[in-house]
Amino acid sequence: MAIHISKQFIRAIKGNPRNCILFVGAGLSAKGVRKNGAGLPLWRELISAMIDDLKDSGKCDVLTLQEINKYFKANEYLKIAEIYKEKTRYDQYTAFLRELLDPKDLVNSNIHQILLSIEFKGIITTNFDYVFEHNSNRLSPLIYPQAFEDVEKFREHGFFAKIHGCIKHTYNLYDNLVLSEESYLLLRKNPKYQTILKSLFLLNPVLTVGFSLTDPDFLSLFEDLKEIFKTATPTVYSLILTNDEELKTEWRKRGVEIISYQDHEELNYFFSELQKLDNDDKNTKEQTNIQFDKQTNFEPNNFLPGIKKRSENNLGEKQEIQLKEEQEIELKEKRKDEPMRVPESEVKKQRLNFKTKRIIAGAVIFALCLSIGYYSYNKYIATYNAPHIPSFSETLNFFYKGNSKPSGCDSYRFVKRIDGWYVDSLFIDSDSYKIGKRFPIWTMTASSFQNINTWGKRYDGNQVTNENVIGSISDSFMYSFSPTYGYPGWNNDAIKLIEPYYNTLNDTMLYVLARAYESRAFDYIGYENQGFNLIANYKEESLTERKKKFIRDQTSAIEAFKKILSHDPNFQTAVGKINIKYSNECVNSYRLLEIYTYDNSAASSFLRDNLYDSSTFVYYKEKLSTSPSNSLILAYGDNDFYSLLYFQNKYKFRTDIQIISPQLLNDRVYVTYLQSPYLKDRQLAFTLPPDYFDYGLHSRYVKIEQGDTINSSEFLKILKAVPNGKSQFSINAHVFRFSSINSLWDCQKGYVSEADIRLIDILESNSRTVITSQTNTPDSVISFFNSF
Repeated sequence: MAIHISKQFIRAIKGNPRNCILFVGAGLSAKGVRKNGAGLPLWRELISAMIDDLKDSGKCDVLTLQEINKYFKANEYLKIAEIYKEKTRYDQYTAFLRELLDPKDLVNSNIHQILLSIEFKGIITTNFDYVFEHNSNRLSPLIYPQAFEDVEKFREHGFFAKIHGCIKHTYNLYDNLVLSEESYLLLRKNPKYQTILKSLFLLNPVLTVGFSLTDPDFLSLFEDLKEIFKTATPTVYSLILTNDEELKTEWRKRGVEIISYQDHEELNYFFSELQKLDNDDKNTKEQTNIQFDKQTNFEPNNFLPGIKKRSENNLGEKQEIQLKEEQEIELKEKRKDEPMRVPESEVKKQRLNFKTKRIIAGAVIFALCLSIGYYSYNKYIATYNAPHIPSFSETLNFFYKGNSKPSGCDSYRFVKRIDGWYVDSLFIDSDSYKIGKRFPIWTMTASSFQNINTWGKRYDGNQVTNENVIGSISDSFMYSFSPTYGYPGWNNDAIKLIEPYYNTLNDTMLYVLARAYESRAFDYIGYENQGFNLIANYKEESLTERKKKFIRDQTSAIEAFKKILSHDPNFQTAVGKINIKYSNECVNSYRLLEIYTYDNSAASSFLRDNLYDSSTFVYYKEKLSTSPSNSLILAYGDNDFYSLLYFQNKYKFRTDIQIISPQLLNDRVYVTYLQSPYLKDRQLAFTLPPDYFDYGLHSRYVKIEQGDTINSSEFLKILKAVPNGKSQFSINAHVFRFSSINSLWDCQKGYVSEADIRLIDILESNSRTVITSQTNTPDSVISFFNSF
């Protein structure tokens, strides 16, 4: 039986699927996407696997299992997913999901390939799997939670969005995959998510496929739409495996027009018919254009008044050309026989004109040469590492495949200079790194890669690690495009090379210049950390002088970012689009001046107007306004930290709240600032003395062994009792109990770092309500408490 495509649906999409948003659920991947025709689990199968896993691990008592069975019978899958998450450790949870949803035997799927061949206005999926991407290498998915940082991308034609996360590319699957009941509630409260749903469903016809009427994704979607649109919910067309007319009538009242089918093979027919509509529309437009060209007789002469299209005698085109040639030849023959008589005054005049023309021509040629040279140098700057110098990835591949680590070397660092690639050996000397020797890998002189027999770390061909490497892999963009990078003073060299061509730089090189300004600005006030970072030391200059230089260079960096923003709002940076980089850089300038100079007046000048859009403003204002008095907000990730700082300090809003970044707690200047009287009522107390961590590069590091629960106050006492000079030791406990906030932290990392110790100290030593803000927490950061 062939599925019926109603005229109503065709009218809704105006006869063209390119006007339609496709919403895809798990059912589309239920079969035919793996070898032997197998598929990925549907909701019921996934939840069954969770229950079996809980039973097998013995993590649930009898009462909990009875509760789970009750939820399962009632199709309340999200409640079971929440229990499974609570009972499962981070690494176990991630491994379980990857085993089920990221199989190694994916094959091309006929239905997915048909969908991808249709030019839908956009495709949204709640699936975590990688089936769509396996069927096309041209997709650039918008993935939750990063996708909501840039709502504008949902307006681009042909977008592809994974609004519940991705099994391969979502950082921190445990916290950021929308799978449990709590994660659904967080998503639905997100104002950016509500904005996206409202604009997409209000302005476009939406077709759903791959959902059942009991699917949690499907049900929550319509709860969200009801919340947003109230009684005026736009009609949604849904391909559903059912033939129940009463059910169809019931859902029609809720705004869902069910397009029923009896067999999954019918979906191929349905989308093939949509594909024909798409192709018919393309052919119609093409024929229309051809017809238009014929009707208008599109030739230049038709649009030049006073010039006739053909000769008066209506000769053919070839005859006309032949006649003109014969006339020209006849005219030349006549001129040969006529003597040339030119007056003497005219001869002098012509000679003078000839000299003038020669001078002008010489000047023009000289100017042209200068212009070509100027353009060539700018092009050379803009494409610095191609083709005459290898790319960073090529250099890494060569280095890691051909070298082994030297004895006695503590770390090493890649260096990009104007003449090629080098590697520095680094040694710890007292409290800083010292350069041992610089080895060339590739230079313009040699024009080839050179082995360093005592160097490196083997490269497995798939993944390069950062172990024992300073400032390399994590910033490949700067290595690739900057003419100099990765060594003390690279920023000065880059500025000297690039700055003279500021007005003609492309956006990529403008970004490189901005990053060089930004790096040099930090050199002026951040010297306390320079032993580790190996950057130039301006300690001998006065703070006033260094502050002036910081403001000068940060202003230059911000203006360069702003210029890129005006050219190309979609320009991508390491933290997202250029508007995010511009906004964050302004607030970071404020933060650095505040913590290093305690000059609020100078710092506040960087808090420019309208740095963030209205939805971001509403979101963070609400977070601040709903936080308890004198609370402590742990802001994980730059976007949360900078946004909260901006709204609090720009508008002097909720200044009773202390906002801290846990990732910055390994910066001793930042910690000194947090406990400084300068903060007045927001000053934080610490149990450990300020000099507790003064071991240079050998910072405190506690190895966690599996053991009993330990009170955080007891843990801090143990630390205070550790002899001076001993930076690393172990304890037999991995669960920390905080009496001040009545919470537990299960340390799953196997160690407690310097930043962790300081956060434990803050939480134990300050009686404040603690709230987390972590919309963009990276994988490397484990949230301390889910209960915050």
